[in-house]
Amino acid sequence: MKKAISLLLILVLALALVPAVSAASDEASDAAWALFGLGLFKGSGTLPGGAPDVALDRAPSRSEAVAMLVRLLGKEAEALAGSWTTPFTDLADWAKPYVGYAYVNGLTFGVSWNTFGAARPVGAAEYLTFVLRALGYSSDGDFEWDRAWELSDRLGVTDGRYNENTKAFTRGDLAIVSNRALDVPCKGGETTLLAALGKTRRVFDPQDLSLEDLRGVWIKEGAPKDGETCIAFYDDIMVGAYSVGDAGRDDVGLSVFKVTLSGGEITRLLLRRRTAALDEENGYADTRAVDFDAGEWYVMDVLRIRMPDANTLCYSIGSKNPRDASKWVWTEELSFTRAQGAGLFDRVDALLRQAPERAKAILQGAWYLKTEGTDPEDDAVRIIREYEALVSGDRAELALRRTAVDAKTGAVRSERLSYAVGTLSAADDALVFSGTETSYTGDCDPDVRSFDDRIFDLEFLTQHEAAVHSASPTHGLLADVRAAIA
Repeated sequence: MKKAISLLLILVLALALVPAVSAASDEASDAAWALFGLGLFKGSGTLPGGAPDVALDRAPSRSEAVAMLVRLLGKEAEALAGSWTTPFTDLADWAKPYVGYAYVNGLTFGVSWNTFGAARPVGAAEYLTFVLRALGYSSDGDFEWDRAWELSDRLGVTDGRYNENTKAFTRGDLAIVSNRALDVPCKGGETTLLAALGKTRRVFDPQDLSLEDLRGVWIKEGAPKDGETCIAFYDDIMVGAYSVGDAGRDDVGLSVFKVTLSGGEITRLLLRRRTAALDEENGYADTRAVDFDAGEWYVMDVLRIRMPDANTLCYSIGSKNPRDASKWVWTEELSFTRAQGAGLFDRVDALLRQAPERAKAILQGAWYLKTEGTDPEDDAVRIIREYEALVSGDRAELALRRTAVDAKTGAVRSERLSYAVGTLSAADDALVFSGTETSYTGDCDPDVRSFDDRIFDLEFLTQHEAAVHSASPTHGLLADVRAAIA
């Protein structure tokens, strides 16, 4: 039952989709990731999963602007391979080869004899000057550097949005300008800057996608505004997280998978799942997690992946048709965009660290649940399952009984299925139930095993409104098993 419950909850995590919103415009984000795909935009740091933090909402520094100039000139490899001498004392190590190359080749100068002004923000006129130089134009005759937008507007690098009244110029603006400049012919010819760099805009063929293309954090598009859903790729690990907020309840969840990618399809293998749910208003909390050894990984389903561009990830989930194993059933395609941060993941982890002790306290006492259904192999047989559990301090017991009632013959067959007893403790991110479990199968001798599980059936009881919670067991299952063992 553990695996069945886990699969159901993971499917919920995969389909309960809600978004977050980045402050940067779609135009800026698209431009940044287009440049990233061309190797021209490297970000100002690293997000979880290894993707760059493109930081589109802040102003670019002079060092960052010069690095972009060197890349747009196609001289990054030469700059990084060279040994450059400058008088500047305020350069970060990463910036020294870029500024060194630009300084030695007369492309930039300092703000004083020994200061470059490395961290100083760059305005529109200064960066447009860099871009126009990359296109072969000179501020000594082709344009005035402090009115560079006049030429950039005529060339189509810009569209009239920058002028002497422009106060804010962000890394998002830098990305937009740089991306547009790639499709503009260089001075005196018809060769675009993109062609001069020997680059072509990538078409993301699903057959050629790699996990490196997917690396980083992605946010679901077009979902309700009261929560968010993220996925992230860390090498060959895929993480999914969601949150749904409503009326005092805040549900969050985290799923972790080991994945392989081939021909535009990801095969998901379950590695670990963790979820938490907290209801501040009603004092409810639970946490559940499951771990499988490497030998117990199993194929869950397949994700068909495509990327329309470097900023967009689309996938649909495929599962075998239960009525025809030779056919696949595919969900509607979901669309994600690259995220500027991973706050949801941090939030989920924080809630998980709070939840176990609270969940343990709430589970104290006795639980009883009775479910009824039809035997899938014989509609005339009614199957009754009874669960009874008792948590007292650190000790927990759980018993399961199955009864089959045959409507045709009137025969009733009741059998114990399992009994577990052990210690309940709160780990960093989940409840842990450690002890022994006795399983009963037909007339065979009981099978006894030791376990150390991060999910167990007590949590199954808490998910059902029909479960009865009382101070002590009153339904006889635990007493029956104790007597049999004694």
